[in-house]
Amino acid sequence: MAALLVDPEYPARSHSSDNSSNEKEDWTNRDFYLSVLRSTASKREARSYLSRFTPSVSLPYLGGPAKPTPRAGATPRPDRHDRKPPAVPNFSGNILPTASILSQEAPEIVHLALVKIRDLSSITDHTLHGVGRTLGQLQRLGLSIAVVLDDPAIADWRSPDATNRILAAIETYGRKARVIDGALANHGSDVSISIPQLILAPLERGVIPILAPTAYDETQKLVYTDANDIVDALVSALPSEKISLDRLLFLDSAGGIPAPDRPNGAHVFVNIQQEFASISAALEKDGNDHHRRALVTMQKALAQLPPTSSGLITTPIAAAATTKTRNPLIHNLLTDKPAFSSSLPTATSPLTQTTLLKHGTPLKIFPSGTKLSDPDIDLPKLVGLIEDSFGKRLDVEHYLKRVDENIAGLIIAGDYDGAAIVTWEYPQSGGERVCYLDKFAVARRAQGQGGVADVVFKAMVCLFEQTEGIVWRSRRENVVNKWYFERAKGTWKIPKQPNDHVEWTMFWTTENVKTSLKRIMEYEEVCKTIEPSLREVLKR
Repeated sequence: MAALLVDPEYPARSHSSDNSSNEKEDWTNRDFYLSVLRSTASKREARSYLSRFTPSVSLPYLGGPAKPTPRAGATPRPDRHDRKPPAVPNFSGNILPTASILSQEAPEIVHLALVKIRDLSSITDHTLHGVGRTLGQLQRLGLSIAVVLDDPAIADWRSPDATNRILAAIETYGRKARVIDGALANHGSDVSISIPQLILAPLERGVIPILAPTAYDETQKLVYTDANDIVDALVSALPSEKISLDRLLFLDSAGGIPAPDRPNGAHVFVNIQQEFASISAALEKDGNDHHRRALVTMQKALAQLPPTSSGLITTPIAAAATTKTRNPLIHNLLTDKPAFSSSLPTATSPLTQTTLLKHGTPLKIFPSGTKLSDPDIDLPKLVGLIEDSFGKRLDVEHYLKRVDENIAGLIIAGDYDGAAIVTWEYPQSGGERVCYLDKFAVARRAQGQGGVADVVFKAMVCLFEQTEGIVWRSRRENVVNKWYFERAKGTWKIPKQPNDHVEWTMFWTTENVKTSLKRIMEYEEVCKTIEPSLREVLKR
């Protein structure tokens, strides 16, 4: 991570002689450091996070936390003031916080996360306290929290016992929470927020409102209400000029949305605009109404919220993680990305019970036989995308002459935010045609954000999964090659010929191609004979 986020309470807010209390607080802060550092936010991700959120923590220059200010009347203790803080790595690429970020004034906009906790009664005290700690850490990082509880097994939500556990879990770590009663109305098919100020007032004071799955009906009787309906009502009512609903966090022992290609695992990332219909149909076919309802709730909510908002479904155990494993809630806040890329081959990527969801990017997929000069394709925008991504001018006439009659498939993301152009190529020595990835382009504005590259690459692999596979080449010095290596099933360094000016590395997604050296040679033959259409470097 490029900037170290430091707890303002380090090493202790109070300099008492109670060493055990001080040591406990130091260890709490140490857990916080490690949880943040394990999120491994890149320089770009940290900059994006800092530009959006105003953490309730100090952000000093790299080199460690600032010394605490003693309370009035306290006698300084040199041994404590000079004590070396817990070791933290020193990162290069320092991001210097701006004056506005360092300001201790309350932010004008409340950045809010709705946290739905399912089956509260089945969560152990140890895990629930871990969840409470994580919610407190999210607050310290600038994200306000509102909690919605969901547990049909609890018969009487009016009993304090039903909510005391989550209250204690949150307040154990110095945060304030309050159970809100009377804010919701349930008129049959319509659940609404009848008194919004009961929820808004605690948020403005930094208190976490907790809503049980109950509401008052037309007769003022308290009735059980589906927590998904409550989330729907909150999403419709809360966002305003002063409240930005940035995250929907569902903690569910059943984990994220199940993925058929990941046995016992969940989808890593769901691009709702592209994948909602197919995933919803698969869940309905499997009779998985629980996950389908969660997916529908996320889809309805994210369709109403800004594109920067996202949803996360994970287990309470994962949400309680501290130092040994990456905490998905904190990682998501800092990076707005899944724990690992969704376009990695399932055989080599780890299993996960966490699913990140975004309203996402729509895809247009054009079949074999399409021409780049077709009226459905905005050729100037496509050319602009290629030139922006590669930083070189495209010889359009030369390029169209080479590829326009042999397009195998074309994928365009959003408003030409990304694209993959796949062509049919034929080895000069004969043999079967080769499915060749001719151009893979992502606009600079979309690089590193929104998962455009992952969405396009994954869709491309799925589009051609019934064919032999895809082959492509890249200059050996290309900085993107690490990304390609992680997604390819095999690679081959094309031997440089005496008259060659460029050294190429070849990649493919074909299964078991290593069993056929002849086919590899045909791949190499195609890659060596492709004439580049990119010319001089463009001035940025």
